[in-house]
Amino acid sequence: MVKPVIIFAGICSLLLAHATDGRPARKTVVVAVLDNLSPADAEQMDQFLWNQVASRKEAGNFPSASTSKWKEKYKRFADTLVDKAAEQKLDSVALRKVLDLIFDHSKGEIAYLPVAAYHTTMVDRPIWIVTVRWEYPLINRRPTQFYHVRVFAFDEQALTQVAYITCG
Repeated sequence: MVKPVIIFAGICSLLLAHATDGRPARKTVVVAVLDNLSPADAEQMDQFLWNQVASRKEAGNFPSASTSKWKEKYKRFADTLVDKAAEQKLDSVALRKVLDLIFDHSKGEIAYLPVAAYHTTMVDRPIWIVTVRWEYPLINRRPTQFYHVRVFAFDEQALTQVAYITCG
């Protein structure tokens, strides 16, 4: 009876370690099409991003991910988002470029973790909206959890940032 308990405990430990090492579960990162057309007015756009995007439940799916090795985690999460976009026949090439631009935005100083990408339109132009969890990589010289959220919106064709909000 002791061996099955030990094996079960080992499997649970392995699963927990895997879940917290920054590998996105395909069902936790989200790629979706938003039916709500995003507004063109800057103030309305900020409200739209906060109320319709940043507050979505999937933005909080990663409480156990730490900022340790965040650049590698960013790549894995971005790859998963791009794969999901391709599966949905969305412009995954543009999404990849947007994710690269967002990574550059961090300047290597702020840990980013892309957790969701939404396709919609803004004044009849297709845009990608990407939700990113963020945090300073080290607090008291230690990795920490991703407590903050940022949302970026990019014109899909011009690859220009059309909106941005952050919680801090």
